[in-house]
Amino acid sequence: MTPSIIARIRGSLHGCDRSGLWLLVLSAFDALATDIGLRRQAVTEGNPWAARLYETDIFLFYAYKIGLPLLLLLLLGKVGAQSMVRRGALVGAIGYGVLAGYHLAWISYAWLRQ
Repeated sequence: MTPSIIARIRGSLHGCDRSGLWLLVLSAFDALATDIGLRRQAVTEGNPWAARLYETDIFLFYAYKIGLPLLLLLLLGKVGAQSMVRRGALVGAIGYGVLAGYHLAWISYAWLRQ
């Protein structure tokens, strides 16, 4: 990453609510857990667009899964405290939290079956 992008990320984190950051972290976990599950043939990618990116190039898959929340995080630094964008980030973070629970469940199940 270039220094200007890193500075923008730091600037957007300053004073921003934590939902955007949680969304980014949980999205990265989702990408990693999905990748592991796909490699082990334990899960399938439920998002057809992400599945196509995964089949095309793993870098594109990770860029999509992590890049979009990163862009949202940058946007959160530019919007007001009561913005619909912030509320959407909170809803997205909650959704990814539920998805992370699902990933942890199948990972635990697969680990116990070994």
